[in-house]
Amino acid sequence: MTLQEVLERLPVTSIAYDSRAVTPGAVFVAIRGEHADGVRFAPQAIAKGALAVVAEASPPAGTSVPWVQVSNARDALAALSAAFYRNPTDDLALVGI
Repeated sequence: MTLQEVLERLPVTSIAYDSRAVTPGAVFVAIRGEHADGVRFAPQAIAKGALAVVAEASPPAGTSVPWVQVSNARDALAALSAAFYRNPTDDLALVGI
């Protein structure tokens, strides 16, 4: 499944990169940090109602939700957020003074 397919096929209500902020219907983006890897928190996100997980790592065996493996989770978060919020920068006007 691709990022676009996640948005088209699942009833996504939000996007979260912090497992503590996941609500039912969220897509959880597991970001690898300096001290922790977000993949560690995927089970908690799924238990809280995440519909899908986006991560750089491959899915662990027995994962119960769609898992989208990407090369860069931060870039995926940006692209997913832009698409989910219907590319709000397309409607911004730029004024130079």
